[in-house]
Amino acid sequence: MRIVYWLLGLLLLTQPHGQLQAAPLQHPPYLPPKVLNVAKGLSQNTVTALLRDREGFLWIATQDGLNRYDGQRLQIFHASSADPHSLSAEHITALGEDSQGRLWVGGADGSLVYRQHGLFQAVKVPWQQTPASAIASLDNDLVVANQSGLWRFANSRWQQLLPVPIRSMIRQQDVIWALDNSGQLWRFDQNGADKILQQPQALVMSAGPDASLWLAGNGTLWRLVDGRLVTTMHWPATPHHRPVGLKSDHQGRFYLITLKGSLYLLAPDSKQFMNLALGPLQDLISAPRCLLVDADQQLWLGTTASGV
Repeated sequence: MRIVYWLLGLLLLTQPHGQLQAAPLQHPPYLPPKVLNVAKGLSQNTVTALLRDREGFLWIATQDGLNRYDGQRLQIFHASSADPHSLSAEHITALGEDSQGRLWVGGADGSLVYRQHGLFQAVKVPWQQTPASAIASLDNDLVVANQSGLWRFANSRWQQLLPVPIRSMIRQQDVIWALDNSGQLWRFDQNGADKILQQPQALVMSAGPDASLWLAGNGTLWRLVDGRLVTTMHWPATPHHRPVGLKSDHQGRFYLITLKGSLYLLAPDSKQFMNLALGPLQDLISAPRCLLVDADQQLWLGTTASGV
């Protein structure tokens, strides 16, 4: 069933005057934000990962179970020692979908399972007690990032691509981009790995709408151009505004969430920004933890204690 999509966090027309003049903030109406929390049937209010699958379902990972949302109802999945085809862990840290449309779920205990034909199947992993931070597909293979490195799962075998902790990892078309904890940027495809550049201040990455790659640090947004980083814009940087997530929309704007609860809308073309976590919806957007801009350009925001 297709999800009924909602805009979350964009109904901010009563905020104090800001600098950003992007059209979606200027031309109402917008649907009111829809909140999914424990009171609405969510398994737990701390949301750790979000994924919209190819069938249109929204998967919501929490610290106490996995949720599937079809736009009207929530279905909850839990780990059970009595069921070998259930989740391996209640606390989930990462979600991914492979080329076959299978959902992959990483647990806080380091476990990894996939879902096929309605059943979860555990996969033996080469690491111990190291939770996945990101999961992506590369052609018919699976790539997993965690603090023990970057791993590739192909033909039922694991290969370690990088032996260093990974700060951020995304898929862009047929390429995997990885940013390690030193700020070294790596590019992986079926032909192997390339060491691109190093920027210690870069913390998160996002693909742009034109197949470009963007990186963000504390107060700076860069674009990768011909193997080098070009600074596109700045905004006020404080220790509390350390980025933890970055996603673009089809207009080339970026949503950025920070460690202490800010949600920025960045417009590099106009060099302008707006903190969406201010104003009348401050309580709703407080403590963002993860975000998703889906194929229909709807923003989903997972929070630390308020659900989605």
